[in-house]
Amino acid sequence: MCDFRGFLIALFCEARSDTPPSKDERTGPDMAGTCELCGKTTTFGHNVSFSKRRTNRKFKANVHRKTLTVNGVTIRTNVCTQCMRTAAKTK
Repeated sequence: MCDFRGFLIALFCEARSDTPPSKDERTGPDMAGTCELCGKTTTFGHNVSFSKRRTNRKFKANVHRKTLTVNGVTIRTNVCTQCMRTAAKTK
């Protein structure tokens, strides 16, 4: 498990850089349905009917836009509910 505070500070410094990131530097955490702390994203599985017929489905991560303050620095991040609970414990 990564250092939560250090990650947020690094994320804030990266977001405030003078030059915008290139397309190669933009990865999963910039997507709306992805948690920026743990990387949780959509996974796939099956709906199973009574007759046991399997059809594909998606399990989407429960991601919210959250404002976090770490060491006096305020940033807005996409965070899953599990990371929100972890952040509440570390305060």
